[in-house]
Amino acid sequence: MTLGQRIQALRKEKGLSQEALGEALGVSRQAVSQWEADASLPELDKLVGLSRLFGLPLGDLLQLEEPTPQAASAEDPARLQKRRLAHGLSAAAALLLAAALVWTGTGLVRTSERLAQAEARLTALEAAAAPRLDPAAPLVATFDFEATRYGNDVNFALSLTAAQQAEGMTVTFQATRASDAAVNTVSKAAARSPGSSTGYSTVLHVPDCFGSVTTLTAVFEPDGQRCTQALARNVSVGENSASWEPLWQAQG
Repeated sequence: MTLGQRIQALRKEKGLSQEALGEALGVSRQAVSQWEADASLPELDKLVGLSRLFGLPLGDLLQLEEPTPQAASAEDPARLQKRRLAHGLSAAAALLLAAALVWTGTGLVRTSERLAQAEARLTALEAAAAPRLDPAAPLVATFDFEATRYGNDVNFALSLTAAQQAEGMTVTFQATRASDAAVNTVSKAAARSPGSSTGYSTVLHVPDCFGSVTTLTAVFEPDGQRCTQALARNVSVGENSASWEPLWQAQG
């Protein structure tokens, strides 16, 4: 496998397009296409960036498979010449890397700056590639609750099934109670429902809620994002019954 073929295979394993890989490394899609076709060799800082993005030591990235004598003799002369050229380019890259290790002065500083820029692009690419919630799409697949009165307080047993998932996502339930004096909000983080990867539930204690109107809301917070889904409004808990207007179904 040539260096270009290896770059192409590793790119596809990561689920990246040529354009996305080029953006992460500060080059054009055409440059990536030329690398993968073994028409050109990435510069030193780009090789280091590729090794970081693919999670491989640079030596492993540059390692090429030597064909067996039988395979080499049967290989098309043009392909064989192309393979030899790629091996020569990879050897040249290894020499450039060795030379870089003994650089001093401004050359080393410039290399460090290029590596820092590549690292920043890779970090941005990783953040962009992480699954995120789509606020325009439904966040809740199912929602249910039970209300239990304790004097003037109410316990809401809340449960929902998330319609979307994202890395590091947490779900918080909120109850907002309007009174003549003020608007008060009580919040509690939900736990994953047993045996479910998308279910969340909790028991939310709302003081002085009996007879008042309450709105129930779910807050979804994956890494670096916050989305809110109204679940029910005009929730009123009486002596033996509760009434409410569901909201999550409007976006389901």
